[in-house]
Amino acid sequence: MCRDGFILVTVRFLDEIGLSLANPGFFVNGQWKGYSKEITSHSSVNNEVLGKVRGGSVTDYEEGVKACCIAAKLWMAIVTEIGKALEAKLKPLSELVAHEVGKPLTKAIAEVKPDCMAKSKGGKVAKSKGGCYRRV
Repeated sequence: MCRDGFILVTVRFLDEIGLSLANPGFFVNGQWKGYSKEITSHSSVNNEVLGKVRGGSVTDYEEGVKACCIAAKLWMAIVTEIGKALEAKLKPLSELVAHEVGKPLTKAIAEVKPDCMAKSKGGKVAKSKGGCYRRV
């Protein structure tokens, strides 16, 4: 593809995910952070500039990690409630899957209730064999 075509595709792709060629840094607690040196990302295909972003200070990154930890606890609570709601409807959802795709009910149950929906025990989080994280 010609250079101009590649640039248009790149810009469209960035627009679709809410980015532009120049980005202010990272978003933490409702504010953009990143006031240090500009970092440029290049395409591994043709070395074109894909975008630029500002780096942050150690304090900025620590604030971001702290915000992520708080958000992760909230998200885990939401996911736990969703899991409970799905588990409460395990049988009818499994029957629907079994009828829809014509598989045995036991396989449908396994599909509706994968490892990442396993019941939680305590407050620790572990990686399950399916690659999902769950409370153990």
